[in-house]
Amino acid sequence: MSPSSTRPFLNEGITPVIPSRGSIGDADITLASHVGATMMYEWKVTVNSKVMPAAEALKTKNIKPLVPQGKEGMNGNVAPFLAQTVNSHPLLGLQEAAAEFRSTLKGSYLW
Repeated sequence: MSPSSTRPFLNEGITPVIPSRGSIGDADITLASHVGATMMYEWKVTVNSKVMPAAEALKTKNIKPLVPQGKEGMNGNVAPFLAQTVNSHPLLGLQEAAAEFRSTLKGSYLW
């Protein structure tokens, strides 16, 4: 996210709501995803100490939604979904979710 895309948030006093609990692994991915989601009119924000849907707040302040474009997600890394990767984490449901990702990607150029 560039400074020019975050400037309207700062100027209008819009603060994305960030969960207080994240995930194991990449430390800032949970934070960044919620900031990005609010910029795309999803999730929730705080404006003047009031929590509201991001779309409502941004429309009120006449801020256009961010339209995501391919970057890291194209030609992505499948290593986080490999069985040998997820089997080292004792998180309930992780192995099943990773298997579902692998199944979805079967036949993909990524695999």
